[in-house]
Order: sequence, then structure tokens, then C-alpha cells
Amino acid sequence: MNPEAAGVPAEREPGKRSPAVAQAFAVLDALAERRRGLRLSELAVAVGAPKSSVHRLLATMGELGVTRKTGDGRFVVGPRMAAYAEPAGGELAGLLGMFYTCAEQIRDRQDETVQLAVLSGAEVTFIAHVDTTKPVRLQTRIGRQLPAHASASGKAILAYRGEEDLRPVLATGLPRLTGATVGDERALRAELALVRERGHATEVEEMTANLSCFSAPVLDAEGRAVAAVTACVPANSVSPDRARTLIEEVRWAAGELGRHR
Repeated sequence: MNPEAAGVPAEREPGKRSPAVAQAFAVLDALAERRRGLRLSELAVAVGAPKSSVHRLLATMGELGVTRKTGDGRFVVGPRMAAYAEPAGGELAGLLGMFYTCAEQIRDRQDETVQLAVLSGAEVTFIAHVDTTKPVRLQTRIGRQLPAHASASGKAILAYRGEEDLRPVLATGLPRLTGATVGDERALRAELALVRERGHATEVEEMTANLSCFSAPVLDAEGRAVAAVTACVPANSVSPDRARTLIEEVRWAAGELGRHR
């Protein structure tokens, strides 16, 4: 029987999945999670496939520009992926390359985890990150979501967005995740006004214990936040000098993204 006649799209017909295509996407998923790249042996372990199979895939994907090999023998996501992302990600797709350039510089100078977030309704979604080399670190991933009202990145974005974007956040009732979480509308609005005055947002143990974050908005030409750059420290107490340094770093990165978007 024709699968489409039975109401089953041809591309979903049982037994018709392409192992090579699935494996290629597994490779891309692994590389997206490890922006500094993976060696062939590490990548084979990550996708659970023989090195010979992964090597053949990488040869083809490299020719197409989907992956590339760095000077130290690691494989990373290639430049062609930005072209694929542009139709779906629009203005955000163009931010990713500049984000990694800036975030890696911050990581090299400060050795802290740096993330890029966008607003998704009442939550923020992290679309990119560069990890610290420290053994004790924030556990993050691409696609991770947090309540906007309890995160530095969420407050950095909301402070530069209109009432229509704040409304879904307020509709959640602003649940308290810790004793430090901003849990009422008046307090949240006051904090957003302070973010606009300062140009950055902070969060100390509002999401979870022993975590402090500093965030700056990426603004478009109209002054509307399209994303936020955030640096997080796995500590409940950060010295004023350290906080000032991290705030300067994320504001610098956010400014670079805003200028080059």
C-alpha cells in the first residue's frame, strides 16, 4: 500500500529512516554541544559509531562546509551552518559567530561560563554557551530554559522589551524558586527599571543556591533587546571588584553583538 494513501507521510514510512543522515545529525549535535571541537576518537565515542564511519561522514561534511577541522586536529561546526540557520533564526543566526568570538575571549580572560539567551514567552532559552575550564562549573546546554523573572538574562531582556512581552511572565504568578527570587509584580517592575538605569542585570541565588549571574542586553537599532549575554559564577558571594569585572565583560560582548548583528 502507498504509505501516503494510508495517511502516513512517505518520509515517515517505517523502515525508511536513513542511518547515514541520522548519524550526520548526531555528529552535528555533538559538535554543537562542544564548541571548542572534538577529536575523531572523541566524536566516535560521543555518537556511538566506529571511527571509520565517522571519518567518512566528516570527509563529506567537510567538503560541504558543514564541519571543518581546526589546526589542532579538532572538528567543529562549519561556516555553512550559519546559512542554514538564517531562514529559521533570522536576526539571531547572525549573532552566533560573533558571540563565540567574544565569549571565548571572556573565557580566556576570566575563565567563567558565558551564555547567550533569547526570550521565549515566560522563559529564556540559551542558544549558545562557552564553558569555563574550571572543574566546578555551571551545568548548561543549548536549549536550556529558565523562568525569565528569576534569571539575570531574562531581566536584562525584559527591561528593554514592551509590556506585551512582560505580560506572559506576569501571568505565571512569578513563582519563588528560592528565598531570593523576585516574587511580586511591583518588585519585578522596580528591578527592571534599575536594569534600564544601569544597563545590566544581576541575579544572586534567585534560580538556585550558590549561583551568581551577570547579564547585559543585546540591543537592536531601536533599543529593543534581542538577546542577552550572561556570565555565571558558581558562588553565592562575589567580591565587588569581581562583579564589576564580569559586568564590564558582558556589557562589552553585548555591545559588540549589537554593533555587528
